Amino acid sequence: LSQKANDSLKTLVVLGSGGHTTEMLSMLTSLPSSLTANMVFIIAATDTMSETKLRAQYPDLPSSAVRRTPRAREVGQSY
Repeated sequence: LSQKANDSLKTLVVLGSGGHTTEMLSMLTSLPSSLTANMVFIIAATDTMSETKLRAQYPDLPSSAVRRTPRAREVGQSY
């Protein structure tokens, strides 16, 4: 990527339950810094564990980089 394109590049990371957050955070460590410099994370509104793990790995992450969204259904909830 050119430097100009790289300045506006953002990486969207969706975190979730059931081990997904741990897997995603682990994968991020293997990405080049050009892809992890401007990350935005999506976390379910009721998912406190994912944000705790995220903040442990990225303690200086600005709050604006974390977006909350409602879940379609809760973990373990029947269809």
